[in-house]
Amino acid sequence: MRTAGRLTGHFFIKRILSWRNAAFLLIVIGVLVAGVCDQAALRQRIHGRVGAPLQGTGATNEPFSAPLLSLHPGSSHLNVWEAVTGHLYLSESQLGGPLLLLRAMTPLLAFFLLLAGLLSAYDIVSHDIETRRLDSLLSMPVDRSVLGLSRAFGESLALTLTMAVGCCVALLTVSSMMNLHWTSEQLARAIAFLFLLGGYVFLFVLVGMWISAKARSSRRALWICAVVFISIFSFHVLVENAMAVDRADLPVVPEVPTEVSLYFRDAKAQGYPPVDELPEVVTAFFDELDAYSQALADTLRARYHAERWWSFVSPPALLIEVSGQLLQDQYYDVLDVFYSPTNPQREASLAASIRQSAGEIAWLIVLCGAFLGANIQALSKLEV
Repeated sequence: MRTAGRLTGHFFIKRILSWRNAAFLLIVIGVLVAGVCDQAALRQRIHGRVGAPLQGTGATNEPFSAPLLSLHPGSSHLNVWEAVTGHLYLSESQLGGPLLLLRAMTPLLAFFLLLAGLLSAYDIVSHDIETRRLDSLLSMPVDRSVLGLSRAFGESLALTLTMAVGCCVALLTVSSMMNLHWTSEQLARAIAFLFLLGGYVFLFVLVGMWISAKARSSRRALWICAVVFISIFSFHVLVENAMAVDRADLPVVPEVPTEVSLYFRDAKAQGYPPVDELPEVVTAFFDELDAYSQALADTLRARYHAERWWSFVSPPALLIEVSGQLLQDQYYDVLDVFYSPTNPQREASLAASIRQSAGEIAWLIVLCGAFLGANIQALSKLEV
C-alpha cells in the first residue's frame, strides 16, 4: 500500500507539472467563461419569454407557463434541467448563487472531461512499450497492476485538482463580479459536484489506459479514443433528439379569459382581495390552472422516469442528470419545478439530492470498478 501511495504521488507530481496540465487548466477556465456567456444569453432569452402573450389571447403569460413555453427539442431530462435553470435565472434574488455558474458549464464539461480523460491516458502504456521503458518499469519489484493503477490514480488526481483549481478561480472571480453570495449549502453542493467530476474523469482515464494497453501503439490508441469520443457524442445527440418532447403530447396551456385578465389588471392597481372573496370566474380559472399543473407534472414525471435508462447508457447524460440534482438548492426533487397541487412540499437538501441520484452514482462506481478490473487483467497479461 505504501509503495502504491508513493507511485501515485510520483505520477501525480509529474502530471501536475507538465505542459499538458497547464494547457488543461487554461481550457477549463475557457470552458467556464463560455459557460458564463451562455448563462447571460440564456437569462436574457428567458426574461424575453416571460411577458410574451399567450397563444390565442392578448393577455400576458404567468410564470406557471414558463417551463412549457421554453421547451427544448430534447428529452424530458433536458427540459427539466432547463426549467430548473430558468427558475433560478428568473428569481430576483438570483437563487442558486454560484451554482448557476456550475450549471452553465456542466453540459460542456460532460464532453470536454470525457475527451480530456481519454487523451491523458491513451499513451500511458503504449508509449512505455514504444520507448522500451516498460522493460525497466516491469523489472521493478512492484506488481505491474499496482504500477499501472497507481499511474491511473495519479493522472486522475492531477486532472481533478487542476479542474477544481480552475473552477474555484473562475467561480470566485465571476461571483465577485456578479455580486453572488455563497451559502454553506451551496458550498457543500459545489464540493460534491467536484467529487462527481473526479469520478467521471477517473472513469475515462481508466478507459484510455485500457485502450492503450490493448492497442500497444500510441497512434492506434489515439485513433481508437477518437472513435470512442465521436461515437459517444453522436449517440448522445441522436438519442437525445429521438426522445424529444412533443408539444402535442402535453396538456394545453389554459387561456386567460378576458374577464380574468381585466380583473387582475384592476386588482394590481387597487389591491388583491382575500381568497374567499374572489369572483367565481377567477376561482374557476385557478382550478383550471391547478388541473393543468397537475396534468403537466404527471406527464413530465412519467416521461422522466421512463427515460432514466438513458443515464445508464450515455456517460454525459449520467453526469448531467446527477449534476441537475446537485446544482440546485430549491427542490427536494428537480421534478418539483413542475408545480403539482397534490405533491408534498419537501425541503431541499444535499442529502435528498444524493438520494435522488443514488442509482446513477452507484452505476458510475460500478463502471469505475469494472474498468479497474479490466486494467488489472490487461496489465497482468501484458508482454513487452
